[in-house]
Amino acid sequence: MMQHSNAESFGWCKMLKTGIEVVSSLTSTSVLFAGPPILQIKDSSNLALQLSRLLGAGVMIVLLRLHEAALYVVVLCLFSPCTDIVKVETHFRRNSISLHPKTLILSHQCIFASKEHEQHLAMRSLLLSLLQKRFLNTSLPPPTAPSSPSFTVQYLITSCGLSLQSARSVSKKFQIDEQNLQKPLSVIQLLKSHDFKDAHIAKMIEKRPRLLHCSTQDNLKPKFDFFIKNGFVGRLLPELLVSDPVILTRNLGSRIKPCFKLLKSFVQNREGVVALLKRAPFFLSYGSMDSMQLNIDLLVKEGVAADRIAKLLIWQPRSILYKPDRIVYALNALKNLGLQPGDKPFIQALSVRIQSNDTAWKKKIEVIKSLGWSEEEVLRSFKRHPPLFGYSEKKIRTAMDFFIDTMKLERQSIINSPNFLGMSIDKRIRPRYNVIKVLESKELIKRDKKISTLLSLSEKNFLAKYVIKYADEVPGLLEIYGGAGKAK
Repeated sequence: MMQHSNAESFGWCKMLKTGIEVVSSLTSTSVLFAGPPILQIKDSSNLALQLSRLLGAGVMIVLLRLHEAALYVVVLCLFSPCTDIVKVETHFRRNSISLHPKTLILSHQCIFASKEHEQHLAMRSLLLSLLQKRFLNTSLPPPTAPSSPSFTVQYLITSCGLSLQSARSVSKKFQIDEQNLQKPLSVIQLLKSHDFKDAHIAKMIEKRPRLLHCSTQDNLKPKFDFFIKNGFVGRLLPELLVSDPVILTRNLGSRIKPCFKLLKSFVQNREGVVALLKRAPFFLSYGSMDSMQLNIDLLVKEGVAADRIAKLLIWQPRSILYKPDRIVYALNALKNLGLQPGDKPFIQALSVRIQSNDTAWKKKIEVIKSLGWSEEEVLRSFKRHPPLFGYSEKKIRTAMDFFIDTMKLERQSIINSPNFLGMSIDKRIRPRYNVIKVLESKELIKRDKKISTLLSLSEKNFLAKYVIKYADEVPGLLEIYGGAGKAK
């Protein structure tokens, strides 16, 4: 054991006395041991020595038992006002040092807890408060106040689970007041009480750090209760709010509840609303409810049936969030093409036209015309299969080259079945073409069906009729089709 001067010993005695006062202030708490890190403290000597090397002499270890149950190791960083707790944590990880599962590292500026102890937020807050009130007001020299960004970074890492890089990025536009941690602590407690995992919390706070400043009782909890009441139970609630944390900043009465009511009027039941919001959570956060309602009213006025509007909401939910004049323009454009609200492809055509301005629309027509189609054929194919105008130029050209150059199809066959242009060449078209060519070469089948029929068959039916049926007669046919994966 190292020798200390009288002054040093007196200083440590004062620290011990103050530390015991701090931890004894907790109800039902008994101090088992307190001392400087140079001592070989039972059950925590490795922790004490490592901290001593890292932080210097300003560290005291206090072992205490709370409510006659779990043992806690409290590390008071008393003489280290600028201690970087991130550095402490990183040091432990790099050196594979295991923290006692009930370890708290406290300084006047921040708190670090081992992962198993993070749920005891109230105790951490109380310990920090006691440390500030009892010790920092003694005759010891006042520490230099830490910068706010430094504290914010440390808090985001230790309490919210952000990475160092993310925490630094967030701290540039958001600060946490170390003198007022009640709201952040309450928000994290609320999230954990609703089964939000550490990864959920980290992602939410990274996306929307200002949630830490929200009131849980008046703001967040009523929203949580509403979501749960309306079907977002279990993992569904974290999934919804992590995907779009902005939802929690929207007003419950003027935005969230009216949105639920509007969606439910078209998808008919609560389960349908839940499924829709899983796919499109932005309904609750993006755009104006007035515009959304006006757009739906426009569709109803034009004669679009409720079940067709429901399909639009499910298939292309963003379409309903455009400005109303865009919806009116798209409706008129489709009418000019001869499409009516009762036509089967109308909803898909409406979605495509809403999202295409005049420049993009005309460019797509010119691209397809360059492949030998007339404008009349292009528009006829669009009315038959509206997603055609959503395919990229590269996809269209690649598909046309394969159909005409490799499969030797007539251009008219593709014009009559424009949905072929949306099929994957590598995953669907080429494997089926290769199987048919092999079976024809061995005279096992005759081309008694149009290629369009063969390409349109479901995966299950094509596999049964043309692959598995002839697998014994043609060794390797399954591999030609694409391997065992397709047989599953």
